[in-house]
Amino acid sequence: MLLAVSGLFGVVLSTLSAVHIYWALGGQLGLDKAVPTIDGKPAFQPGALLTLVVAGVLLGCAYVSLSLGFSHQFAMPYAHLAPYAGWALAVMFAVRAIGDFKLVGFFKKIKGSVFSTLDSTLYSPLCLVLSVGFAGLSWAAGA
Repeated sequence: MLLAVSGLFGVVLSTLSAVHIYWALGGQLGLDKAVPTIDGKPAFQPGALLTLVVAGVLLGCAYVSLSLGFSHQFAMPYAHLAPYAGWALAVMFAVRAIGDFKLVGFFKKIKGSVFSTLDSTLYSPLCLVLSVGFAGLSWAAGA
């Protein structure tokens, strides 16, 4: 089970990283569904550099996930730190799921947009699953 969760999280987070790289390079598909809106206008305009930073963070999250599950099979650099990073990611994804009480998360106030609907049905639940999963992976890894 540990390997399955670790591998699935690695694939999901790597895929999300690739989508952010696509957007940073100018891709538009799905971008309108990824940014919160206020009165039909984007709440912010993420630049290419910030989007690449998010892609890098997501790729790092994938590495932590794979380190938690597969470090015994492969010599992975810094794998001994993965349980601590996993706990940090569990907290980070929980905070994202809860949200900012305005635009994102389960407790957002601004609703009715395409982003808001996807956030309530997909993005925030995914963050909650990642939070619980990283806590479980970290606990299983002994930290």
